[in-house]
Amino acid sequence: ELLDFKQIELGIQDRGFCYGDGLFETMAVIKSKPRFLQRHFDRLVKGSSVLGLSLDQITMEYIQENCFKLIRENAIEDFGKLRLTVWRKGDGLYVPAVRRVNYLLTAAPADLPILTELTRVGFSEKLVNYPAIHTSFKTISALKYVLAGQEKKERGLEEIIINDHNGFVSEALESNIFMKKDEVYYTPPIATGCIEGVMRNWLIDELKSRKVAVEECFITPGELLQAESAFTTNAMGIRHILQIQNAVLTTDRYIQELHNSIT
Repeated sequence: ELLDFKQIELGIQDRGFCYGDGLFETMAVIKSKPRFLQRHFDRLVKGSSVLGLSLDQITMEYIQENCFKLIRENAIEDFGKLRLTVWRKGDGLYVPAVRRVNYLLTAAPADLPILTELTRVGFSEKLVNYPAIHTSFKTISALKYVLAGQEKKERGLEEIIINDHNGFVSEALESNIFMKKDEVYYTPPIATGCIEGVMRNWLIDELKSRKVAVEECFITPGELLQAESAFTTNAMGIRHILQIQNAVLTTDRYIQELHNSIT
């Protein structure tokens, strides 16, 4: 059913509102097509299994059909974004009564992504990541990222990096993070508590297919500060990091070419 935003209502006992009992996927729309749709759907299926949600009525074909319907309805021709949210129906307090879900798919236009260069980047002084069975998925319980966003704003940063509880680099506010040194690309493993990003996984697969060295490994803040280059990735694109604290990094032309090839 196609609805205007103003027509959407949630009850005060809705489990998404009361418990954040759900997941979401944000997908870029490039030239009227959702990018990496299958990868997003696969992550949603994995996350739903962990949360005990049933996606019986939400197939890949159903989502694809409705993505294109919304893209046409909102006249998204060049670049935009889709958000698919699923959350559990019913009551049950902390013990859910059912596995069935509500779902909402929204679409909006957006500016065409450019390879932004970030120069005011720092490490969070308030938050750390703790890995758990749900932390690699995008849940609608996002309080940690809200707090990190507030810290970023208070400190006047363009990006903030969250370390894990052991002091290793984990992720940026809305993105995964990569660094390059001695012709090898490195990114933190999911064991640090970071989101298993769709763009992150695509880039790892793409680099491997091109015979470019890439590794998932634990990275200390000191190692990141000594990198030749670094960048963040999320569903909407890639952003270069040119300075972290007082450490100055360089632009990676190879990554820039890859970014341009998918936009």
